[in-house]
Amino acid sequence: MVYCSTSEDKSPRTSVLEPQNMETSMTEQMILEPTPLNAVDRCDRCGAQAYVRAILLNGGELLFCGHHAKEYAAGLKPVVAKIQDETSKLIESPVAAE
Repeated sequence: MVYCSTSEDKSPRTSVLEPQNMETSMTEQMILEPTPLNAVDRCDRCGAQAYVRAILLNGGELLFCGHHAKEYAAGLKPVVAKIQDETSKLIESPVAAE
């Protein structure tokens, strides 16, 4: 059990938060959708524009260019929770001639 003081009331009373309610609340806050990568995001290895985000099991993240994402893919598999791969942005679509 976790005790916390209530902010609504100035008296020294405390309220009890049950562990299962607190755990659900924290879990919901931790699940965030990754934002799309942009030109500001840089590869942690070489500084080139990042096209791959590796979200680690411990909550951290690593950003990689396409080249380094391929190079480290096998080594990352055991420690990665999710990989956001936007290397499809590297393929230019031809401009239609008018």
